Amino acid sequence: MKKIITTMCFMLFIGLIGCDDEPSLNPEGFTEFKTDISGIWKISNVTQNGIDITNSLDFKSFALNLDYNGTTPSNFSLASKSPFVTKISEGSWSFDDPIYPTIIIFSDGSSAKLLKPILSSGEKSLNLEIVLGCGNMVYQYKLIK
Repeated sequence: MKKIITTMCFMLFIGLIGCDDEPSLNPEGFTEFKTDISGIWKISNVTQNGIDITNSLDFKSFALNLDYNGTTPSNFSLASKSPFVTKISEGSWSFDDPIYPTIIIFSDGSSAKLLKPILSSGEKSLNLEIVLGCGNMVYQYKLIK
């Protein structure tokens, strides 16, 4: 019985000295990472319905320039003779969600799906899925800076 009381007192003592008064909080609060993919993107690889067509067309002329106004997506310009989701060569663009984007939306209403999450600013590759024409024509673009 004496062992039980001694053990309980020891456990109570350990429990009391092991507790902090109040957990410390970041005074600025929780801040989310804003996705930044600004820059000029060139084509590295293109597939059409799973078939690599990178060498079948001239993708060297393709350049997608994405600009930001501060931390917000703003304008884009496109130099391309290649099939791409937007038919306009310049306009504005945005994400479907500024913190966890899954879609890039262009000002003409067209959009491209992000195939993998953007993990950091300064990302060096961008994987897009684009459906052109009927739903059976799916292009996957791997873009690099």
